[in-house]
Amino acid sequence: MTVWRKLPILWLTLVFQPVLWAQDAFVMTQDMHIKITEARTATAPEQWGRYLFLTWQAPLGTARPRMVAAVFRHDPANKRHIFSVNRFGVFYLFYAMPPELAATGVIQFRINVDGVWLTDPNVSATVRDEQNIAFSSFSIPQPRLLAPTRSPNIDADGNVIFSYRSQPGRSIFFVSNINNWDPFMHPMIEDPDEPGLYRLKIPLRMYQNRIDPIFYYFQDGVIRVLDPLNPELGEDGNGQQINVFHYSPPPLRRFRQRGS
Repeated sequence: MTVWRKLPILWLTLVFQPVLWAQDAFVMTQDMHIKITEARTATAPEQWGRYLFLTWQAPLGTARPRMVAAVFRHDPANKRHIFSVNRFGVFYLFYAMPPELAATGVIQFRINVDGVWLTDPNVSATVRDEQNIAFSSFSIPQPRLLAPTRSPNIDADGNVIFSYRSQPGRSIFFVSNINNWDPFMHPMIEDPDEPGLYRLKIPLRMYQNRIDPIFYYFQDGVIRVLDPLNPELGEDGNGQQINVFHYSPPPLRRFRQRGS
């Protein structure tokens, strides 16, 4: 084939290849970046949207390997997906799960460390294929209905309960005029029975004569977020939006003395 006949093929390659690259491009969000930089130890796989987050770390007292990769059982080509490594020596990989695979609820993989095949030590379940090769088997969390959540909510004792949903294992703080806008005074507690749901209970009777309304927002990691369950908004002194809550405590309980 002459050079002139090759030019149309070269032109088509240059035109369409960026499109293919754009379709396969990995877009890292700020939360993903924080997850990577804060990872100090390898953990069990996690699902981040359509991505599966894998980590691996060399055992204590051993040298850091040159290459760590993952191979997935559903991939007939046995493509190796190379891990990156952060400053703490934790190797990590964000793998884009095919939709049909995510729908099955199970993903099976094994890890190659400098040519040695291993299962993931943070995954307890393993399966073997027809050639008796061991794969780690991870159950992908499936969508489920969540109980309706109100925020803020006042209980019978006059406590105000603030609720917020995010990724499990996050550091969430309540920032308000109640705590003089201190971003660390009131950490929210993750519900052990419902991972990803964070709550904070504050006895606001002591504040009702001094602070009404209550202005607040949530600090999700390094990101400032509004309460999506409270539509009432205001602005702080810098013109940034904040949530507003008007505190109306329930009437005080009256206790009758015995015999009266």
